[in-house]
Amino acid sequence: MKYQVIYDSRTGNTQKLAEHIYRCLEGEERDIKTVSEFDGTEDADLFFIGFYTNRNSCSMDVADVLEMLEGKKIAL
Repeated sequence: MKYQVIYDSRTGNTQKLAEHIYRCLEGEERDIKTVSEFDGTEDADLFFIGFYTNRNSCSMDVADVLEMLEGKKIAL
């Protein structure tokens, strides 16, 4: 199975969680990127997406990534 971990972290907490998830994934077909590094060309069987919230919502950058992944299997 191929995995992609994508995160947006303001204080570093989400980054720590994303890195931990990445380390726990088995196999060689895994990658980790920040939201700003992700360009939508990467493909995976499962996308893990972590982000901070501000006023009960995600940033516009995260919303753009989620829109790019429409129809894909994701875990928030």
